[in-house]
Formats: sequence, structure tokens, C-alpha cells
Amino acid sequence: MQFASAPSPTRSAAGNPHDEIRHGKKTEGGKNLKTIVLTDVDFYPVIQPILEILDAILWPAIAIVVAVGTIYCIFLGVKISKSDEQNSREKAKKDLVGAVIGFVLIFVLILALKIAVPILEDWVKSQM
Repeated sequence: MQFASAPSPTRSAAGNPHDEIRHGKKTEGGKNLKTIVLTDVDFYPVIQPILEILDAILWPAIAIVVAVGTIYCIFLGVKISKSDEQNSREKAKKDLVGAVIGFVLIFVLILALKIAVPILEDWVKSQM
């Protein structure tokens, strides 16, 4: 029993134009058909609502991070002042340092995203 082998992706099967299109070889006016299809698609209606949501969320997110970070650091400071043993005081200090570093890092990343969104939006618009 013999099976017919599938045509090689580098050759078309007996001049089948669909095979050439499927493998991205068919050209029209010197352009690859995949390129033509991607450049004809307008992604801006899909991207615009996402950018608006990000822009609306970032400032409240910064406010929430600052508020929660401040309250948590105050709580840890009170915990340090109330601790009687040296071990619990050292643990509370480590917790406070870790919390400050974490909240500063989150704040900086949110702020960087706030700065980067308009730059990325301009870049996306220039690609269309």
C-alpha cells in the first residue's frame, strides 16, 4: 500500500495557487500577502479602549499604593516601638525595610507605566 506524499512547503503542488498563498510565497505587486493583510488591519479601535482604561486606572492605583504603604509602614513602626524583645524588634525592622522597598518599587513601576503609556501609544499610532 502506497500513500501519496504531501507536497513540500517549498514547492507548489502542480501549480496550486492556494499552496503558495498558504506558505506566504504568493506576491502581489512585489509584496508578501501576509504583509498586505497585516497592514490593512486597523488595530486602533481595539487598542484605544485599553489605553483609556490604563490611563484611568493609573492615578488611582498610585494613590492606593501610597495610602496602603503609609498605613502599613505606620503599623510596622508601632510594632517596632511596642516590641520588648530584641528578636522581635529585629524582625519588625526587617519587615519595615522590606515593606518600604516593596512599596517604593511598586510606586516607581506604576509611575514608569504612567510615563510610558503615551510614548507607547504614539509608537503604536506610528506603526499603523
